[in-house]
Amino acid sequence: GDDESLRALAERRGGWLPALPGVPGGLAQRLVRSVMSSPAVAVKADAPLREALDLALSEGVRALPVLNASNQVVGILTDSDVRRAGMDANFTLLMRMTPQEREPLLRGAAGQSVRDAMSQPAITIPQLATLKQAIDLFESRQLKRLPVVDDARHLMGMITRSDILREIVALPEQAGHGDDGGF
Repeated sequence: GDDESLRALAERRGGWLPALPGVPGGLAQRLVRSVMSSPAVAVKADAPLREALDLALSEGVRALPVLNASNQVVGILTDSDVRRAGMDANFTLLMRMTPQEREPLLRGAAGQSVRDAMSQPAITIPQLATLKQAIDLFESRQLKRLPVVDDARHLMGMITRSDILREIVALPEQAGHGDDGGF
């Protein structure tokens, strides 16, 4: 079927993200808006990179959507961006360090703005998209999280693979088997 080709693609890609399990119809049609976390922690493109790193660490997030002056998503700051900006660490590693261990690494951010380091354009998903559409985007682009936007690309929230897995796990045991006719 359709999802077989996705799995094959993931394997060719090195398959570093496990495929999300199949989602029963009712859940597949739910809107991203109903599952996303909101408000999302975000940073402005012209902010100093150091400020963004401090924000991510204090909020415990591993990616920051980047906004322009009109609060539209223009990029995203992720682990690989932090490494590319010349820091020998990612968000996860920085979170595990003491402030003393972190300080010399964070000095690498000096003089850089978020705009210098971010990935752009950011891949986003509309708040009125379905979870099925979110899963397709996660799988095809091998992403772990997506900024959720309205029609004008204003940031409305964030949705992660874990958010969707949590919904799947929360389903009643028989959901999606369809043989009891109750769904």
